[in-house]
Amino acid sequence: MSKNTGKPSEKKFQEIYSKLGKRVFVHRVPDNSDTYGRTKGKSVGGVEAQPSDWIVTEDGQMFYAEVKSTQNKTSFPFGMISKSQMRGARKQLAAGGQYFFFVHSLVTDEWFQIPADLILSTTKSSLKWSELGSYKWRLAHDA
Repeated sequence: MSKNTGKPSEKKFQEIYSKLGKRVFVHRVPDNSDTYGRTKGKSVGGVEAQPSDWIVTEDGQMFYAEVKSTQNKTSFPFGMISKSQMRGARKQLAAGGQYFFFVHSLVTDEWFQIPADLILSTTKSSLKWSELGSYKWRLAHDA
């Protein structure tokens, strides 16, 4: 398998949601890699770490969304989640909002919509794919 940049999964995430038309609004939150690309590889510095990749409103429900892709054959390791994303998830949940990790298993080409509170409440450092069966992302599997 080639190097996992995450960009193909982010593109697929957008494609899946685009099928809902006006029922969804997906806003990309620019991050350091976006700024780096726009400045032709020159670091501009001062770009604050973002709490998530996306802000999504789906059928009237707004939430933060972080897209992750992994080549791990057995589980989704939480080490892939940055400190700013974990902090953003905690703050969003404390404010009464929702936050989801959309995880794309590149091994099986399956998508999971994992609530942040599940990740934040577990004492483990990962969740096995077999434990995540009920969190398969229905939109990705209907596509």
